[in-house]
Amino acid sequence: MNFLIADSGSTKTDWRYVSGTENISVHTQGYNPYHVTKDKMEESLRADILPRLEGKQADQLFFYGSGCNEKMSPQVKESLRKFFPDADVEVHSDMLGAARGLCGNEKG
Repeated sequence: MNFLIADSGSTKTDWRYVSGTENISVHTQGYNPYHVTKDKMEESLRADILPRLEGKQADQLFFYGSGCNEKMSPQVKESLRKFFPDADVEVHSDMLGAARGLCGNEKG
């Protein structure tokens, strides 16, 4: 199973690709959908993420971002699916990402 996980704020995004023992870290601009247009996000994904992953694809992509609420998450998800069409893509708020990072699957 190959995973791509993103922790995105308004100013930067930390990405981690994990597949077996392979582990790739990438840092890009932030993708808060209230501050970055869909076109700019896709331009950055094309220029900053794809070359670093060298053709690797993810089975699951978890994106945790500021501004990713019920209204804006579909826009982010649509952009991610263009570049990772075979991945099961989930987009959630950065607050959920922080909670999962701290508590895992336990109550917290």
